[in-house]
This record gives sequence, C-alpha cells and structure tokens, in this order.
Amino acid sequence: MMETAFRSSLQNSAERSERLLLDGVSKRFGAVTALETMTLDVHPGELLALLGPSGCGKTTTLRLIAGFDQPDTGTVNIGGRDVTNLPPDKRGLGMVFQNYSLFPHLSVGANIGFGLRMAGTPKSEIAARVKKMLETIRLPGIEARNIAQLSGGQQQRIALARALITNPSVLLLDEPLGALDKNLREGMQFELRQIQSELGITSVMVTHDQEEALTMSDRVVVMDRGRILQTGSPRDVYEQPRTRFVAEFLGTANVIECEVTGRHARAVKLRPHWSKAEIVVPVRDVRLSGEHAEFAIRPEKVVLDAPQSHHVRFDGHIVQHVFRGAHHAYRVDVPALGRPVYAYEMATSSAGGGARPAGANVVVSFDAESAVLLESETGQALAKAA
Repeated sequence: MMETAFRSSLQNSAERSERLLLDGVSKRFGAVTALETMTLDVHPGELLALLGPSGCGKTTTLRLIAGFDQPDTGTVNIGGRDVTNLPPDKRGLGMVFQNYSLFPHLSVGANIGFGLRMAGTPKSEIAARVKKMLETIRLPGIEARNIAQLSGGQQQRIALARALITNPSVLLLDEPLGALDKNLREGMQFELRQIQSELGITSVMVTHDQEEALTMSDRVVVMDRGRILQTGSPRDVYEQPRTRFVAEFLGTANVIECEVTGRHARAVKLRPHWSKAEIVVPVRDVRLSGEHAEFAIRPEKVVLDAPQSHHVRFDGHIVQHVFRGAHHAYRVDVPALGRPVYAYEMATSSAGGGARPAGANVVVSFDAESAVLLESETGQALAKAA
C-alpha cells in the first residue's frame, strides 16, 4: 500500500514541480561583490545549469537558494512561497554534492533513508520507499550493501536517491559529476538527466564543465564576475552567443575583429581589420553603436577547400593539427585576417580519411549566415536591441 502510494507520488512529480524565483538578489562579502543584482526564474520541472569559471557567482547563487547564505537584497521564492529567511532544512530542498557526502559506516539503504529517519518516518515506510527509490535509480536490491563496495557512478546515484526520497520541491546539484572519471562522467550525464526528467523535479545544477551543461540542461545560464551574461537553451547559447566571453567559454570560437562599413535593417557589412574583403553578417537581436565590431564563427562551420558556393574565402596554410577521434582539428594561419583560424574536419571528410599535413596551403571559407555578431561586454561597441 505504502509502496503504491510512493510510486504514485513519483509519477505525479511533474505536476507537483515548483517554480523557483530569485527576485532582485545580490550578495557582497566585505568589499567583494560576489553577485550583482539579478533575477532568475526557474520553470517548474526544468533543469537549469549555472555555468561559468571559478569566482563567477554560480556557487553563491546556489547557496542563496539553499539558505546557506542570506541575500543582501531581494527574495528567494519556491512555489510562490518566500523562503528567504527560512533555514535550509525548512525549504524542502534536496542536494547532491560533488563528493556525495555519503556515510561510510551506514549501508546503502540507511544512507538513502537517512532524511526520512530524521523526520521520524515509520521504519516500514522507509523500507518501502528505499526499495522503490533503488528501482528508480536502476540499482535494485542493494539495500544491505556497504558504500565502500560501490563504484563511483553507483555512489553518485545513491547520493541522488538520498536527495530525492524526501520528495523535495527543488533539487540542487553542486558539480554532481566532478568526482567521476571522463568515461563514467559522460555516461552519468545521460543517466542523471533521464532520472531527473522522469521525476520532473525542478533542478538547478552548478558546473564549470561546458559539455555537462549543454548535455544535461533545459536552459543554461552563463555567468562571469557575479553577472548573468546570457540565458537560453543549450543550442541557442552555443550557436548564438551574445558576447565574446560566452562564445569562447562554450567551446572554441574564431572571433574576428572588424570595421563597420555599412548598416542595413537586418544585416551589417564588416571588413576584418587586416583584410580588404567585406562580409555581410546578420544583426539578429543586437545593434551597432560604434564603428568597430566582432563576429564569431565556430570551427565546425569553417570549411577547408570548399566549393565556390562558400562566398567568404581566405587563403591560408595549416600550422598545426590535432587528431580527436571523430574529427581533425586544424590551426590555420590566415594572413588576410591577421590571426589563426581553427577548423574542424570530420576524419572521413578529407582524402582517405587522413589528416592534412602541416604546411599545406588551403582555402578557408564559411557561410556568412553562420557568423554571429557579438555585443561588446563594455557596451561601447554593441548594444542590445531595444
């Protein structure tokens, strides 16, 4: 009976998912501004990734949500309830830490059921819920096993189960896969994401791993120096970065500095500083406010020795090559641009699937539609559209 009720609560979790709202929050530590005034709205049931380098403010944001720190301004709301002044244990949250924080002297079942035991839940109900949770994380029947007997990936799932068993309104994930090796981490990205999606629980994940954020999240929030630079779907943030920082932080980007030679309603004509060629780049949601601009082009959008259909073309020669399994990565010197350009080529695309040799002359080309106009982070070169 209790097991059936618990299964029903899991199936209906998407309907119970809570909205998380940080409204005008900020945080200072002495003279240091850890977080500038920001508003962040996490939709019910979504997984939001806070992504950025060390010191960007992502961990401070998570601590404000959890109640470990208090904001200097603004409020924290969960499901329409102001929890700003509530302690962590009164906010109805689940947390998974990088080091898992499992109790080595307790069994798997005792670890998962720890929160329920602290809440005074009857033993029979705890046993039923632990059993069901182990089935949910696809590790059935290991209640009696010792934590030390588990692999890193299994321990990660046990930590997740312990956080979920109390049916939290919001799940917080602090670098949850950081302790795993690369192969296991990649597998667990899909595993954890699938479990979160099945349960439909509102989740916020802190990570500095770009691949992890792009793979697991519904939306990505890119942060730097206590500010939110861009929020959007993984595809949008990767393919349409707003600033040079975002473009270069989310993977490799060729950023070309240009002079503005013409303006149109939906496009701008640019001339790279060291070139006579002009490139017409779509404006999208930014506008020019000066005579200089930058655009970004991803290496996978750069083509070597393409047909004439690619109308943006420059002569260059390969100075470095790295084999990355599925593709070759090239560093190409392009004198007309005054800087090297990075290009990716599928391993099966070049002749015989082999690498192009260093020193080889190539034509570097790309479609101007793939170029993304960037905002100036200082607001001097580009400004957001009204």
